[in-house]
Amino acid sequence: MSGVLLVLLGAWGGLIPLVGPYAHFAYTPDRTWALDSGRIWLEIVPGAAALRGGLILLASRVRPAALLGASMAAAAGAWFAIGTALA
Repeated sequence: MSGVLLVLLGAWGGLIPLVGPYAHFAYTPDRTWALDSGRIWLEIVPGAAALRGGLILLASRVRPAALLGASMAAAAGAWFAIGTALA
């Protein structure tokens, strides 16, 4: 169940900055599907990492693989949380 949640949250975190301006949920740049380095490194890449970590967690059969997926998703969550402050 946690893998499914991580996949959904990773997809949400990576896509909402691109489609958010449709619902007036955006900040600079407030255009749909506009890419700049800030969006790529601070929103899309951590979203993709969380999504991949969730997929690894879903597909894992052994504990070390599940630990890898969970660690990747945790690092993506930390990147989401403090990436903007560090940038």
